[in-house]
Formats: sequence, C-alpha cells, structure tokens
Amino acid sequence: MSTLVFGELVLGRIDEVEEQVVATTFFVVGGPIAPLRCEVIGCSRDAALSWGTFGRSVGLGYYRFWGAVLPSFLFLASINTGRPLTRWLERDGWITYGVLLLLWLLSFFAFGRVGAAERRRRVLLGSRTGINVSPRMLTRASARVTLAHLEEEWRRERPGVEWRDRLDDADPEDALLLYALAAYTDAVERTPGSRAKERAAWRLLAA
Repeated sequence: MSTLVFGELVLGRIDEVEEQVVATTFFVVGGPIAPLRCEVIGCSRDAALSWGTFGRSVGLGYYRFWGAVLPSFLFLASINTGRPLTRWLERDGWITYGVLLLLWLLSFFAFGRVGAAERRRRVLLGSRTGINVSPRMLTRASARVTLAHLEEEWRRERPGVEWRDRLDDADPEDALLLYALAAYTDAVERTPGSRAKERAAWRLLAA
C-alpha cells in the first residue's frame, strides 16, 4: 500500500563542492508543490543565495521529480488510449519518451554539476571564507558581509596597505586572500572593472 508523502523534502541539489551543496526545501504533497527556502547545506556562514541560483535549484527540483512522472504517464496514456490529444505520442511514443528520459537523466548527471577547474576555484575560496559556492551566486548583501570580514583580515595582516595596489606585485602568501577579496568585491560591485580585477587576482593565484 502506497503512502502519500506530506511535509518537507530537500530537492534540487546543485553545485556540490566537498561537503557543501545548494538545495531547496519544498513543501510536498505526494510531490514537490512549493519551494520554501533555498540554502547552502553544510555551510555555517552567511550565504544567502541570489534569485538566479534559487531559480536553478527550484527548477531542477521540480524537473527531477515531475520529469520522471509526467512522461511516464503520457507514454502509458498514448498506448492505452486513442484520443486525438495523445495520438502524436502513440505514433512516436518511444522516440519521445526516450528523449525525455535522456533529458531527465542529464538533470542528475550533467545539469547543476561543477567542472574540475571551477571546483578548484571554489575549494580555494572556501578554504579562506568557509563558503564553497561562487561569490556571484550569493546576494550582494551576503557577499558584502563576507567581503567585510576579508577586508578586516587584510588590514590586520597588511596594515596601511591597500589590497588593490598589490594585485600587480603581491607576495605569494598574499595571493589567496587577494583573490578572495577581488572575487567578493566583484560579487558586490558586478562591473567590468571588478571582473577584470578578479581575473587578474586569479592569474596571480594560479601562477
């Protein structure tokens, strides 16, 4: 006898890096009905997520559940009925179902995954900030909180020195902190200039 699931369920897991993953908690009645909150599970720092990140997690959460249920229902309907609405599925049902099944599988094994180079970047950032998501995935307010902590660290370690002035001539031991500062500044400002500084800091760190 089947049991109707009612309550909360965590779905839409994306961008998993080490012990942290972005996911959405849904209100469910049998399946996901409404998103309640999206967060970085495994992170204890201030990491409020942007609407774009929220949308990706919510979209995949819905699709990974209903993307399996609905095509199966339509495919069975196309076989067992002769109604005009489902005749196109009855004629090309196997092809249609195969394509939908492939897209559904890709939603688990391709969509929402982090590539090797991006994973390395996030692990390095996380080692300094405790947050393993890309700074641009956060809200500006949340990124600004982390940026303030990083700036305080810089002032404590390099008093009287402006961090932006060290991007062209930095000590190797400063490279990671400089990159974190540049990345979170870019997440707050989001200008071509801040992006250029973030890339310059990454080249310094990756050298």
